[in-house]
Amino acid sequence: MLSVRSTQRRLGASVATVLAVTLGAGALTVPAASAAVLPAAGASTTGTTQQAAVAFPGGAAVIIASGTTGFLSYDKTVPEYRWTPYDGGAPTVMPGVPATTGTGSGDLVVSVESDKMSLRDMGTNGTLHSVWLGTLDGPGGEGSVTVAYGGAAGSALFTTVKREAGLSLVQHVQGKSPVTVTGLPTGLQYARVHPGTAEHALVTYVTAAGARHRAVLDLATGAVTETYETPASATYGDVAVSATSIAWVEYDTNAHTARVVVRARGGSATDTIVPLGETWMLGAIEIGLVGDRLTVSQRGGLDSTAPDPLHALTAHSLTGGAAVPLLDHVTSAVATADGGQLVRGGRIDGGEGLYRITPGQDGTPVATLVASTGKPTGLVFTKPADVPATVELDRYRGNVTFKWHLNRGNADYRVTLRHVRTGKSITVSRPQIGTDLVAHLDWRGDLFSETGPVPDLSAYNGAYTWEITSKPLNGIGTPITDQGTFTVVRKANPHDFDDNGSPDLLSRDTGGVLWRDSTFDSPYTHEITSQRSRVGAGWNVYDRVEAAGDIAGSAVGDLVARDKAGVLWLYQGDGRGSFTTRTRIGGGWQVYDRIAAGSDLDVDGRPDLVATDKAGVMWLYKGTGKANTPYTGRTRVGAGWNVYDHLTATGDLYGVDAPAGDLVARDKAGVLWLYEGDGRGSFRTRIRISAGWNSFSDIVGSGDVNRDGIPDLVARDAVNHHAYAYLGTHIKNRPLDNPRLTELEANKAYNLFS
Repeated sequence: MLSVRSTQRRLGASVATVLAVTLGAGALTVPAASAAVLPAAGASTTGTTQQAAVAFPGGAAVIIASGTTGFLSYDKTVPEYRWTPYDGGAPTVMPGVPATTGTGSGDLVVSVESDKMSLRDMGTNGTLHSVWLGTLDGPGGEGSVTVAYGGAAGSALFTTVKREAGLSLVQHVQGKSPVTVTGLPTGLQYARVHPGTAEHALVTYVTAAGARHRAVLDLATGAVTETYETPASATYGDVAVSATSIAWVEYDTNAHTARVVVRARGGSATDTIVPLGETWMLGAIEIGLVGDRLTVSQRGGLDSTAPDPLHALTAHSLTGGAAVPLLDHVTSAVATADGGQLVRGGRIDGGEGLYRITPGQDGTPVATLVASTGKPTGLVFTKPADVPATVELDRYRGNVTFKWHLNRGNADYRVTLRHVRTGKSITVSRPQIGTDLVAHLDWRGDLFSETGPVPDLSAYNGAYTWEITSKPLNGIGTPITDQGTFTVVRKANPHDFDDNGSPDLLSRDTGGVLWRDSTFDSPYTHEITSQRSRVGAGWNVYDRVEAAGDIAGSAVGDLVARDKAGVLWLYQGDGRGSFTTRTRIGGGWQVYDRIAAGSDLDVDGRPDLVATDKAGVMWLYKGTGKANTPYTGRTRVGAGWNVYDHLTATGDLYGVDAPAGDLVARDKAGVLWLYEGDGRGSFRTRIRISAGWNSFSDIVGSGDVNRDGIPDLVARDAVNHHAYAYLGTHIKNRPLDNPRLTELEANKAYNLFS
């Protein structure tokens, strides 16, 4: 079915489809309307004026007809037709069925039902006359004939009458006898009348041979006076007519291009060809004739996901000169009786609504907003960002959702979160917002260390900034940006030295340099990786170094180190991955051959330390939380600990009977045993974990590397130096899960401890 209109009176493309039915076969169906009201942002285009605008109804409404005192719109989502007066008077609302369209004369509209069509005057809201449709008795006893809707123009209604002799077109004017339209060939396969100029209607028809024609019909006489044969490529193209010219759109479906042919009325002049370039949307191009200019646009630009020069309503001079952009996009358009257009669309500097296109003083068309939806054409944020002021990452196991609400879904976005103190950041880009009109960032509490293609660093505590940039994919307008701040708060981790919530492993190379590996259990690759940082040199003066948890009350992890003279020193964590100047704890620690620190054995909220002397007696040093005296005097735990060659404090690894910190010990046969803390500074009966642990040179309580709330172990192979993570389970008979090979930087031949 053809989409036809004139620059003086025109039936909109979608409504032409509605009315292109054989009435009498049931109720009419309403076509899909154009794009929903959505946005953009940017510089204004040429030729817009403003006037006091009435409210344009509904975000999905399209323009159907232009009248003298108002306009007709249609909203498929209701569905309903609405006549809106230009002066702001009360609108007239009509149901979506019967189908209704304009005639191009005054305030006349035609409503089409299954059995009749009626001419209505919306100025008085009265019915002028009706014509019956369906299978009717023919005049003179010729038998039944099929009478169907044939169109409307001016004050005339038209029917197509199907007889055995063929199809004819009949004109009906109130108070006059129906007359058969003359000047049409016999054997018509199809005929339809559309509004044209003030004196003429536009007729489209197909001959018996299948040729497609546009014709001009004199409304006063009911005779076709001009005929224009158009190629098959113009079948689905729009048509426009003025007092001096006729124009139509032709599509090349092989090359996916389109062009407009403009011909002087009478057909004697040379055609003016306006090439439009590439288009893949057959039938979507709207054209009009305004003065000596051709207006062109392609519907659907607002919802498009790619820029296209055809999105804009553009006026092309037919006598030479530059094209003038009028609107940024169009969803529907009709002609006006004064040789202009009413266009439902939008532009950056005027927003969404109904625009009147008229010739300016120099003939260049201008666009005037006459009815506004109150919505922007530009891309905008519709409400404040859903970004919490404080993000408690551990509460959500490292997951939190940020949301930004926009007025359009065909836009991409890019979000950057940046830690203020370190400058570490994460940037996430998405190609399209989507139908929910929300830009999401499901943050997993991670950042980039700038060494890999995926995030590989846990997020630090502290102040952050966020910034989002969103760009319209259709090219209508410029990108928009919003920004703000939030604060990350994580629980203190006794093995965390750089304040990012994930445990760190400490190691020392043969030259005495201390290194820190910040672990990261990647949700993307499911590998445990780390970022290595140099802490400092000179650590070869110590023969024992232990991560001790927060023993000095600063909320970050500390460490203790014993020098070769037996003096134990405290290094408080500075929260940035390093340590403050050492503080002397005390001497005489050379009597111990094993030291394990970091587990809270008496459940007082402070990590403790145990040490075994060379006679195999274990001693408990309770934490105080004070930097000058971090431990109390020692308390005897028990004897017999000289059967073990390795002790490691793990935190609450067992998690079954008591919330106290636990201990693992490896005997000289390579069997690893678990000692569950009893909460009173001692341990319950040992539990056998497994054998074969003598293949490891280092076994350390790493803290919770996979962020499941359960402490884990890391063990390093003595031969190839591969590090393996044994994840805690809190399962009574299987406290450690199967090992996972890690990609830790600590996989080198360094002394590993934590």
